[in-house]
Amino acid sequence: MRIYREDDNFKSNNQTGQFSFDNTYTRAGSASTADNTGLQAFAAFLLGYPSTMAIVRAADYSEYSKTWGFFAQDDFGSARN
Repeated sequence: MRIYREDDNFKSNNQTGQFSFDNTYTRAGSASTADNTGLQAFAAFLLGYPSTMAIVRAADYSEYSKTWGFFAQDDFGSARN
């Protein structure tokens, strides 16, 4: 029997985040919601006004495997003299 286990996490991914930009802060009025060309979302990106933000947790993994094997050897027939 062989058991293999490996756990690891990556410290460099602790500071990642997800930002979404839309026309929430750049549309002309509260009644207008259409942004057909996406330019208002791009303007929000240039201004640095994301509509939603999320902090992504650090990437990690855990591997576990168990392997069973059977081995038999027959040397009785080769010992003839």
